[in-house]
Amino acid sequence: MTGKRLEELRKFLEEDPDDPFLKYALALEMIAMNQHEQACKELIALLDKQPEYLPAYYIAAKESLHLNQREIATSLLQRGIALARKLDKNHTLSELMGLLDEMEN
Repeated sequence: MTGKRLEELRKFLEEDPDDPFLKYALALEMIAMNQHEQACKELIALLDKQPEYLPAYYIAAKESLHLNQREIATSLLQRGIALARKLDKNHTLSELMGLLDEMEN
């Protein structure tokens, strides 16, 4: 079923290539299919193009860690923390800070 959802999301993205939620959902489906490297690339590309899409920072950092890319994960978390503070999104801020704390311990 996941492969079918991946296909559907790609079709939706053809129709609306700038929709950040669709890009995020595509990456989540890739993660579900153990396509971690591609998912990470998709998330980082999303954040490079649409850096205000806050939900992607946590998952992008987790995927970077999964791929042993600690420096990239740290950078993503720092960017996400700054954005969460700016947007006053305290729940997301605590999640991002918690992951950063885990990395440092």
